[in-house]
Amino acid sequence: MEGMRAVCRISVNNTKWCTGVLLNTPDLTPEPYILTVAHCIGSQNEASKSIFYFNYESPECDGPDGSINHSISGSQLIATGDTLGDNLNRDSLDFSLVKLTVTPPDSFSVFLAGWNRDTTAASQTASIHHPHGDVKKISFDYDKPVTSYHTPNYYPDYVDFSHWRIIQWDLATTEMGSSGAPLFDQNKRVVGILTGGEARCVSSVDDYYTKIDYAWDYYTSPLKHLKTWLDPTNSGVIAIDGRDFINSAEDYQQEQVQIYPNPGSGRYLINPGQPFQGTILINVFSLAGEIIFTDKILHPGLYELNLNNHTPGLYIVRLIFPDRIYTAKIILQP
Repeated sequence: MEGMRAVCRISVNNTKWCTGVLLNTPDLTPEPYILTVAHCIGSQNEASKSIFYFNYESPECDGPDGSINHSISGSQLIATGDTLGDNLNRDSLDFSLVKLTVTPPDSFSVFLAGWNRDTTAASQTASIHHPHGDVKKISFDYDKPVTSYHTPNYYPDYVDFSHWRIIQWDLATTEMGSSGAPLFDQNKRVVGILTGGEARCVSSVDDYYTKIDYAWDYYTSPLKHLKTWLDPTNSGVIAIDGRDFINSAEDYQQEQVQIYPNPGSGRYLINPGQPFQGTILINVFSLAGEIIFTDKILHPGLYELNLNNHTPGLYIVRLIFPDRIYTAKIILQP
C-alpha cells in the first residue's frame, strides 16, 4: 500500500508519541504538509519541538525495529481546530496541519497520500499507525464506518457528528501513540484522522476519526481550514489520489528561499537563498488569480515585501529566478 510511505511517527517535545500523514494537494509543486491531531500538536511550541520519522517500519510484525535515519526536526503550525476548554460548547475539532521545516529528500522515498472529503461512508477502511511509537502497524475494518458524535464521556467538547466511528476492527487494533493516524478508504484516500477511543490490544472496539469533511472548512476563519492549504485555488476538488513526493536538486535549492514571518501582519522578509545572477521578478497573486503586487529583486540579501494595504487572507508569492520559479503561500493577518 503506497499510503504507508506517507505515514510518519511523531515525537512531540520528547514527551509523547503520535502519528501523522503527508497529504497531497492539487498544486504542481508539492508542499510537505502533515496532518495529525490537535491533542498531539496544538501549538507552535509543540510543532517546533516535534521530530517526524519516516519509514520507521519492519518487514515482520514482531521483527527488529526500523531505522530512525529518515527524520526531520521541526515544523510550522498552519491550521488547527483545537478549541478545547469549554465542554458545554461542543465546538472543537481534533486536527492540526503542519508544514515541515525541511522538505523530505528523494532518499526518503515518501508518498503524498490522497484524501477524500465526501460525506459518504467508505465501504471498508484501513488505518496505518505507530502504536506507542512502535514500528508501523495496520488495522482493517471490512464494514462501513458510521457517522458519530462519539462517546460524550470521552470527548465532551467535540463537534457533534464530526467523527467516523469504527465500531470494531476486523483485524488488529490501535493503541496510545496511534493518535493522528490516517483512516484510508477503499480507494486508499484519507477520510479521517484518529482522535482516539476504547480500542486497545485487549479490545478492538470503538475508534473515532475526525472527518476530513469537517476539518475542511467548518470554522468561520480560513486560518482554521484544511481547505486554505489543500485547495488554495478554491477549485472545489472533493477527492484526489496520492503521488510520489519527488524533488530535484533544483527543488532543493528553491527550498533555501525563506519568507517570514508567515503568517504575518503586512510586512514580510524574503531571503532568496543562494547567490543569484540577474534579476528576480516577484509577483503576488490573490486566490482569484489576480496579480496584486509586482516588483524586482536586483541585489542579493533580504527583500521587504509590504502588503499593509491589502485585505487579510491567503496569497500566493511567486519568485521568478533566471533559472527556476519558486512559489509559496503566505497568510496576511488582520
